[in-house]
Amino acid sequence: MELIDETLFLTERMLACGQQGDWAQVIDLERERRARLGQLFAVDAAVDGATAQRLRDILDLDRRLIQLGAQVRDAVAAELSNAQLGRKVTRAYHSSGS
Repeated sequence: MELIDETLFLTERMLACGQQGDWAQVIDLERERRARLGQLFAVDAAVDGATAQRLRDILDLDRRLIQLGAQVRDAVAAELSNAQLGRKVTRAYHSSGS
């Protein structure tokens, strides 16, 4: 398997793990992928059409992963906000002597 194909495969796995909520695995895979991208771009070679398409595919998957991460982040922020509000309401209830 070529380096670009391995990188694309890792990116696909990152998205799949993100969709499953396994963000720790996404981070681990990103480290592997970053190393491969470093190797890929360390070579001063012309990029053919197939490689350019794979790079576009990687960028597209990255955009999807970033959107997914933002959705999860927003959901967690909303849950935290609701939990904090619940604690405030409970404290207010108890401090009112009820």
